[in-house]
Amino acid sequence: MHFGSQFNGRNGKSHYIFKITGIGSYLFAGTEGALNYNGAVVKMKITIIAGEVSGDIHGAKLITALSEKSDLIEISGIGGDQMIAAGLKSIYHIRQMAFLGLSEVIRHLPFIRKVFRDVLAHIRSEKPEAVILIDYPGFNLRLARQIKKMDIPV
Repeated sequence: MHFGSQFNGRNGKSHYIFKITGIGSYLFAGTEGALNYNGAVVKMKITIIAGEVSGDIHGAKLITALSEKSDLIEISGIGGDQMIAAGLKSIYHIRQMAFLGLSEVIRHLPFIRKVFRDVLAHIRSEKPEAVILIDYPGFNLRLARQIKKMDIPV
């Protein structure tokens, strides 16, 4: 995702141009509406998945920065307390995903698979403009392969 320039609308309010890498269309966002590729006023949807505390910290900073650009960005996904405080609509909390050691991962494999399926179902239903994956490579790299099949930029 690339941020373009800021411009002021006729009403004096700031607007921003977002270019979604891989889609090639522009989305205009301001404080009173966003314009998608078909000319409809919508919120821009982004999914962020972080599975570790360090990812929660980086994700919270990203959510804060995006929210400062426009209040028309809806962010959902997996994160921790910091991402939720920044505005994430949480599917799962990272606390539920914290497994140490191979034996714990194996013991929780059914739950991990359920989360994986739930995240993919969420992405299919929400159809976000982009998915941002932070840390958690064992989960996120597998997820990235599935999301790319949906033609959603990762």
